[in-house]
Amino acid sequence: MKIRLRTKILALTIGLITLLGATVAVLVKTTLTDALLSEFRENSIFQSRQLAEIVVPDLLTENMVRLNLLLNEHKKNDRHIQYIFIKNAEGKVTAHTFGEEGFPAALLEVSKAGTVNEYSVAHFTTETDDIIDVAVPILKGQAGVLRAGFTENPLLEKVKGIITLILVIIIIVLVIGAAAAVVLASVITRPVHRLSEAAREIGNGNLNCRAQVRSRDEIGQLGMTFNRMVEDLKETTVSRDYLDMMINSMPDIVLIVDRDLKIRMANRSVERLLGHGAASLTGRPFTVICGDDKACFNNVQMLFKEGRFPGTATYYRRKDGTTVPVIISASTIRSGSGSADEIVIIAKDNTEYVKTQERLVDERDRAQNYLDVAGVMLLALNTKGNVTLINRKGCEILGYGEHEIIGMSWFDNFLPESARAEVKDVFNRVAAGTLENCEQYENPVLTKSGEEKIIAWRNTMLKDKNGRITGALSSGEDITGRREAEEALCQSRQMLVKEHEKLTLLFGKVELAKKEWEKTMDCVGEMILLTKEDGTIQRINRRVAEVINMPYQEILGRAWEELLNEQGMESRTFYAGGVELFQKTTGKWYVLNSYPFTSGDIGYSGAVITLHDTTELKLVTEKLEETTRKIDSDKEKLQKALDQICVLIQNVTHQKNFEIGLSNPHLKKCYEVKNCSKTACPCYGKEAVRCWQIAGTFCGGEIQGAFAQKYGNCKKCNVFRDAMSDPVSQISEQFNNMMHVLEMKNKELAKAYAELKATQAQILQREKMASIGQLAAGVAHEINNPMGFISSNLGTLGKYVNKLTEFIEAQSAIVESLQSAEAPEKLNELRKKLKLDYILTDLTQLIRESLDGADRVKKIVQNLKSFSRVDEAEYKYADINECIESTLNIVWNELKYKATLTKEYGALPQTKCYPQQLNQVFMNLLVNAAQALEKQGEIKIKTWNGDGSINITISDTGSGIPRDKVSRIFEPFYTTKPVGQGTGLGLSITYDIVKKHNGDIKVDSEVGKGTVFTVKIPVVEEK
Repeated sequence: MKIRLRTKILALTIGLITLLGATVAVLVKTTLTDALLSEFRENSIFQSRQLAEIVVPDLLTENMVRLNLLLNEHKKNDRHIQYIFIKNAEGKVTAHTFGEEGFPAALLEVSKAGTVNEYSVAHFTTETDDIIDVAVPILKGQAGVLRAGFTENPLLEKVKGIITLILVIIIIVLVIGAAAAVVLASVITRPVHRLSEAAREIGNGNLNCRAQVRSRDEIGQLGMTFNRMVEDLKETTVSRDYLDMMINSMPDIVLIVDRDLKIRMANRSVERLLGHGAASLTGRPFTVICGDDKACFNNVQMLFKEGRFPGTATYYRRKDGTTVPVIISASTIRSGSGSADEIVIIAKDNTEYVKTQERLVDERDRAQNYLDVAGVMLLALNTKGNVTLINRKGCEILGYGEHEIIGMSWFDNFLPESARAEVKDVFNRVAAGTLENCEQYENPVLTKSGEEKIIAWRNTMLKDKNGRITGALSSGEDITGRREAEEALCQSRQMLVKEHEKLTLLFGKVELAKKEWEKTMDCVGEMILLTKEDGTIQRINRRVAEVINMPYQEILGRAWEELLNEQGMESRTFYAGGVELFQKTTGKWYVLNSYPFTSGDIGYSGAVITLHDTTELKLVTEKLEETTRKIDSDKEKLQKALDQICVLIQNVTHQKNFEIGLSNPHLKKCYEVKNCSKTACPCYGKEAVRCWQIAGTFCGGEIQGAFAQKYGNCKKCNVFRDAMSDPVSQISEQFNNMMHVLEMKNKELAKAYAELKATQAQILQREKMASIGQLAAGVAHEINNPMGFISSNLGTLGKYVNKLTEFIEAQSAIVESLQSAEAPEKLNELRKKLKLDYILTDLTQLIRESLDGADRVKKIVQNLKSFSRVDEAEYKYADINECIESTLNIVWNELKYKATLTKEYGALPQTKCYPQQLNQVFMNLLVNAAQALEKQGEIKIKTWNGDGSINITISDTGSGIPRDKVSRIFEPFYTTKPVGQGTGLGLSITYDIVKKHNGDIKVDSEVGKGTVFTVKIPVVEEK
């Protein structure tokens, strides 16, 4: 059954568009779905872990109302979330988003969280949704587990929408291509049909028939040439010179070759196209110019056998060795006996056609790349026409960066002026609701370079929950290149068909289209088989014969499944639309696809079967999967190591234990690996230890130094290298080395701190002894004063006693002589002389003053004794005012000669404290205040109760402290006094004592005006 040329052109166009569209749809759906679902699962896990951190404050404060509001708000803001709930460590649900419907208990069995450092993901299906359930421990499981369910349906609907859009675009392209193919085929075949009818009439002997072709193209010229040839047929003779001139004037190469494949004649076009002179080729073998000797020989043999040779593409060799593509047609020249002795070969230069084909392949590959990345522009506009969203493809089409487009007016900046008003008017009318939505629309856009591109749009209006239009979302495909490619394809096909038809009319090659299609299939890299309904092979391309290594004719008529089984191809994987095969003998992988068809034109039903070699892709995929698994394994190990390090760091932080470390399975016994016999080595005979952390080892027979010094040497040791054999072990060992260094440094620091503490205690004792020595002089002076008048009074009292004794003795003598009348008078005179009345009066005063002096001495000694026992003081209730008074008694000798003391005591509650230590504080501040007074000044003491604390200020009118030194006065050993007048520890000790009472001390000083120290001691009461 013959198939008309127009039907072939239409079927070829529709088949190519359908095959390309289906391939694109399948690839886009598979790739896009996998990528989006993978990203969706990662985002779900990330959101769940982030939410688990957000709810921690509400869980710790048990604010369940706010917690439920937070979960419901989070679910409301993400339409992918189906539910969220939290269960505590006992498994009880404490918060959820199910509202009044109540919590479904079945969810508790869906997934269980792992260890405290892991999360778990479960997948289940309900009647309406596919759910991804993510469980995340909160505070390592101590506060419970957060569970969140995410639905994949919105994502799958989005993918379906994209696939639907692609299918609609393919159908539109298919309809347009079919229509264009119908029109093109009709235009091309009409003059060919007329030429064919005219040739048929002439063949029947009607030499008066003429071809009715009026076009001005090559077919029109062919028609005119055909009519002239018919006119010439009427003449009985034709001159040889005229024939030679006609052949030489032909632009195509004309050759006459005999049975021995020697050139008998060549026209002048041989010199123009191949560089050979026509005369120089005469008598030479035809293989001189033939690019493929074997193909030339086969073609000539077939020509002599069948008497005709259809037009086919090949290449000829130029004189300089280069090749030129040509399309050749040939026919035999028969003798009077009817035998074919010579052949006429006509070769047409096919260079432009090949270049056009290469350009078409480039355009097809470029379009394929666009489709591979789902190359459509996505654009969102608000009701004002401003751009609110554009994808990467849109930015590529327009030539702008995303930041240059977002927020700009679409109509004023990205549409050419010729189309701006119309498109903007349609958009405004649709946005206002006065015009129905234009779901499909085409208009030009203006790129950054000023170029106009035609975009095919699919539009949908965006509405809020009240149904009001808030903007528009459009997907646009750049069809500028497609139109140009279609025009170029149509032009190329027209030129090709015209050329082929010209050759067909000249040499009667009516099956050119069939051979061209077969040649095209032979150039395809895939294996293509055409089978009947019963599975027998009708047609194959060259690739099938090459792979199976069987002649073409032996393959035809065989069952395709049986043929593949003989080649050792086994099915391994089944999926929608195809089967994956593996060939044991060659180790290659193929993908088999079957496309059933039913056609009345060819008279039978069957299928087109394709086998695509995916071996290289398979190997790359397996290698990538292996690499991915290794990366995942390393990632898991690394995460586990990091989690362990985090736990260890927390233990170090809370427990202050620097001896902990990470275990290392690669750690070996160094003395076994090194065959060491140094029994004196600290590592010998022990379990696997980190010998590089132990000083005094005998590695290599030499005693190594400290850890930090021998670390570099250990890098060359195989024990150390084995322990560091993978990244996780490296991290573990580096952490262990760091902990070892920290442990050593901590021990050194603790030792230094103990030494410093002992030194400080010694210095404190020295400071105290210096203070006591300083105070001893004042105390001695204070004691001397009362002791002076005590001694004076006691001396006077001795004299009084002597006089009283003398008086008593005289009185006794007088009493014995009472018989004398003069005795009373003498006694009175003696009483007056001895001043007994005054003595008796003054004696009482002397005794009182002596007792008062003794009390003062006692009090001073007690205060000095109390002050000297600062480190032996007890924690008890005390009155701060009394502490200040006691300290004033001690330091009064330092104050009384230089300062006027003003006291302003407030009513203070008693507080638990170390009174003797606070005395030290007040003494240091008072002595410093006195020393700050150069000659005379005022010292003021003020106390009051406020803000739960006892507040004390001690101010002076001394020289003050410079501003740059105020911040350092509490540092140990820092002093502003001249050399020899201070140790720099007084205020440091004062600061430590105040901080020990959880208090605060501040200083405010101005040079030349004085200094104010403010001390705050919290009021502590017995609970």
